[in-house]
Amino acid sequence: MKVICHYKNDDQPLVCAYPAKTGVLFRLCSGDVLDPYLGNWFKEPYFKVIIRFFTEKKLPYFAWRVGKYGGYMGFQTYGVDSPQYKNFLPDKDVYDGSQAMSLTVRFTTNVD
Repeated sequence: MKVICHYKNDDQPLVCAYPAKTGVLFRLCSGDVLDPYLGNWFKEPYFKVIIRFFTEKKLPYFAWRVGKYGGYMGFQTYGVDSPQYKNFLPDKDVYDGSQAMSLTVRFTTNVD
């Protein structure tokens, strides 16, 4: 699985959800989208519904941080490399460096 970054205003790896310090980040990426529902990542019952597709469209991701407060919205990149993912994905898709995006929104009071 692969994510292609077309633009980002930060120097962190794509899997970093928040800016390293107070500020904002913005990214535009295309590639594999993997949104699982109705289950768990690392224990049974595993996901029963998985929305999965590849897109060449540039999908946005926006995150902010002010001290320990922060949030994000858009298509967040995450690693698809834990062996437990093989419980609901084909083995060929789970490897070191494998990445996908998921549509998400989060507001939090502790980004560390």
